[in-house]
Amino acid sequence: MHTLDAAIGKARTAASWRESTTSIAGRAMKPGSADEAIVHLPGVVVIGGGMPIDAGGQRVGANGVSGAPNGAKWRQQ
Repeated sequence: MHTLDAAIGKARTAASWRESTTSIAGRAMKPGSADEAIVHLPGVVVIGGGMPIDAGGQRVGANGVSGAPNGAKWRQQ
């Protein structure tokens, strides 16, 4: 059940910040970063799996995935 909540949080986070959650995590996880505090906001999930979706030059939504054993495994195939 937690994977559904994680996927929704990843999509919400990617849509709110208009970038991938992997990119956001890279900044937010650095000690002393100005973005460090966002990991404590309700509903924010700052781990890989969230991507914004653009169409026709406009942001139209975001996608979040969760439950896979490791994103790197799928990129290798």
